[in-house]
Amino acid sequence: MIAIVSNRVFPRCKNTSLLIISDKPEVIITRLKENGFAHNTLWKVTTNYNGEYKDNAYMVMITIPLTMFKRIAETILLPDNDAIIRAQTTYKAKHMPHNDN
Repeated sequence: MIAIVSNRVFPRCKNTSLLIISDKPEVIITRLKENGFAHNTLWKVTTNYNGEYKDNAYMVMITIPLTMFKRIAETILLPDNDAIIRAQTTYKAKHMPHNDN
C-alpha cells in the first residue's frame, strides 16, 4: 500500500520497464550505455504481432525511472526511428498489487 501511495505522490521515484524492439540492437545498447544505462537484457524476436517471421529483430529490455522516459526514448529513436518502445510499470515482488480475497 505504501508503494502505491508513494508512486502517486512521487512519480519520479516510480520505475518503468521498457521493451524496445529494433533491427539495430547494437546501436541502441551502445547509446544506452553512453547514457549510463548498462543493465539491459537482449532477446531475439522471431515473429511480430501479425505472426510474420522477423529475421533480424531483437528486443532490448531496460528498467528506468519514469522521469527518464523522454530522454531514453530520444536516445533510442535517434539511431532507429522504426524502433517500437513499450513501457510498463515495474514493481518489486513485495510491492506488487494483489487481491486479498
